[in-house]
Amino acid sequence: MMSLPEEPLPVLPSFSFLYRDPSHLREAVEAVEAFMGSSVMESGEYPFDMSDYYIQEMGGEQRRKWYCFGLQDPSALTGWKHSCMEVEAKCGGEGSRR
Repeated sequence: MMSLPEEPLPVLPSFSFLYRDPSHLREAVEAVEAFMGSSVMESGEYPFDMSDYYIQEMGGEQRRKWYCFGLQDPSALTGWKHSCMEVEAKCGGEGSRR
């Protein structure tokens, strides 16, 4: 017997933020909260020192934090991605990330 399509279960979106300046982190988180709603969980701050991939673009001493947002319909994923690209362009500053 063939299964029938079902509505997908809600997901708990999590976002990773890579930054150097805490004021830039706050700006980016607030921009994401504008389309995702308030965060429901926040990680501690961790050094991002496992790779030098972003050093040329961002400089050294990068930090990373994760934020989770309330349960959401996973069909909105494409929209979240486009919105995040806009946030990165806005918060990145002068064509680079910070």
